[in-house]
Amino acid sequence: MKYKIIENILTKEECEELINRKHDWIYDPVINNDGYEHPREHGELIRKVLQSSIEHIFPEWDGLKVLGTKVMKYEVGDFVKEHRDRIGMLHSDCYEKGYNLRSKDLMIIPLNDDYEGGALTVEGEEIPQTVGNVVQVKQPGNDPELRAMHGVLEVTKGTRYSLVFWNFQ
Repeated sequence: MKYKIIENILTKEECEELINRKHDWIYDPVINNDGYEHPREHGELIRKVLQSSIEHIFPEWDGLKVLGTKVMKYEVGDFVKEHRDRIGMLHSDCYEKGYNLRSKDLMIIPLNDDYEGGALTVEGEEIPQTVGNVVQVKQPGNDPELRAMHGVLEVTKGTRYSLVFWNFQ
C-alpha cells in the first residue's frame, strides 16, 4: 500500500477555520532535491508553495507521535513535483529535539476544493481528494526505497490549501 484514504477526519467548518486563521507564510523553494541529496545550487525548481507551521491538530496518528504540522498554500502557478521527502525532515529532530524517532507516514488533508488544477499525485496516480478526508502516504524515514513518490500538480485557478503532518515511531 502506497497510500490510503480515510474519510471524514475534519468537518468543512474545521477546514475553513484552519484556512482563515492567522498564518506566517514562508516560501520554501527546493531545487533538484530527490529525497537523497541536499538541494543543488543550480538546477530545476521542483517546488513552489507557501507553508505555515501550526500547532498539532492531532497529537497522535495511528498511535504514533505527530510532528511537522503545517498548512500548505498553493496559489496559481504553484506546484510540488513528485518527490520523496528529504531524509532530514523524516527524523523527529527536524521538528522537536530529543525523541530520536523516524517517520512512518505523511498525512495530507485537503482543506478546500474551490480551485482548479492542483491534483495530488502518488507514484504518478492522481488521487481523489475530498475536503476533510486524509490521504495517508507511506514515508518511512528508515528506508528511502519504501517512501512513495508524491506531489501536487500546478494550480491553474484559485488557491489550494491542505494540512500536512507526519507520524513518527
